[in-house]
Amino acid sequence: MSDADKLAALLNTAVDQAQHDPELRTAVQPAFERIAGLVNAPLGTPSKTPSPNITIRDKFDQMGYTQGDFELARMLMGGAGQIRNQPVLITPSKEFMDAYTSRVLEGGSRPMVVDDQGRTVRAMDTQETGFGLELTGVQYVSELWQSAKNEDSLVGDIRQIPMGAPTMYVPIDGDLPAMLLVGESQVYNATPYTTSKTPTARALLTAKKFTIQSIWSGELSEDSIVAFTPWLREQVAKSAAVHVGSAFLNGDLTDDGADSNNINFDAGDLTGEEHFLAFDGIRHYWLITGAATQAKDMAGVLNPDEIWRCRGKLSAQTAITALGVKTINWGKNVRDLRLVCDFDTFMAMHRLGEVLTVDKYGPAATIVNGELGSFGGIPIISPPYAGKSLASGLIGSTEGNNTKGQITIFNPKGFISGVVRSAQLYFDRIQRTDQFLLELYTRIAFTKFGAGVAAGIYDITV
Repeated sequence: MSDADKLAALLNTAVDQAQHDPELRTAVQPAFERIAGLVNAPLGTPSKTPSPNITIRDKFDQMGYTQGDFELARMLMGGAGQIRNQPVLITPSKEFMDAYTSRVLEGGSRPMVVDDQGRTVRAMDTQETGFGLELTGVQYVSELWQSAKNEDSLVGDIRQIPMGAPTMYVPIDGDLPAMLLVGESQVYNATPYTTSKTPTARALLTAKKFTIQSIWSGELSEDSIVAFTPWLREQVAKSAAVHVGSAFLNGDLTDDGADSNNINFDAGDLTGEEHFLAFDGIRHYWLITGAATQAKDMAGVLNPDEIWRCRGKLSAQTAITALGVKTINWGKNVRDLRLVCDFDTFMAMHRLGEVLTVDKYGPAATIVNGELGSFGGIPIISPPYAGKSLASGLIGSTEGNNTKGQITIFNPKGFISGVVRSAQLYFDRIQRTDQFLLELYTRIAFTKFGAGVAAGIYDITV
């Protein structure tokens, strides 16, 4: 007897008993009304059943599947059949295709793949793809980068703009036009007033290429792909968040060979593929470029007053009145700032009684993602890539030598990132192995606006 026949028999039994038992009839009546609503409703996908009396959740709902998950899973299935050697032909089940059609194809515009100029390259279906299947879906890319921003406050706080080319100049505010004191013109041939020019400035964004090469093994089937997809998306998002956030904070172009002199790997030999070699980041600005004015060697236990002095260094103000009216005070609003430190330094600040932890904020407080507490209203974050360093402020290539704490204070509005292409994901089989390769590529740029956007303290005893 099939499951449907068994269910029908149980329902008939319930009906017979309910005729003679008023309490039972009252108990089962709502359930039968819901069933009647479902039976009388037009046929459709489970997620689009129009009856207001019943809600059906398929297994994809229960797994928390999003539109991006459906796009990625469908492309993995299609890609399996396009593998150069030993293709695996997967015919999606009717249950999956009904749900996919509802969430993706009927849920919005048909996902397409475009090149850097916005021209359609190929449609996202099995029939129109070639070797090295390109997997990037519209929603998948959006969810990937939104997840990365949610995972890491640095990635989420720093403004990101699309780039039309790998190198692009971004116009930014320059100095204010000068207001001049002049005399009254009293004759017909009076001397013209001196003109006030409005200076402009620009920041250069140069995109660098990043990749994630992920190898995984196992049998390719619909069940394995469906179960694997949300985990894959989560892992890729976490990796993107950590590495992009680290590149923003720790970036340093310096690589002097065997003794790299890089702020992230001093006295060590870099491979040239480290993510922090992409561009000069936030720490590099205050520790190297602007060290004369923006860095403080604590050379001992942290003095909380130095944190306030760091904030003062973000003002870029000058004692010369004529110049002071043209400067930007990046340190003006405490909630616009971020204090980044290693966790040991955070605990040292906490022991000094200078930190208000999140649990003391109250229910109405606005909390920055990853915020551990605040110092004078400045949100404190301690991401995994904010580590301890040598007394010089550089991170040594020998782990045990990095014993000193470090603090970075910056204003995210003083930096900008650019993206040439959000993400491209490819899928292929590794020859003569039971393994498959997922390749993600993206091109990201990063730079700062002018001076005084960050300051820091190093050589802190913790």
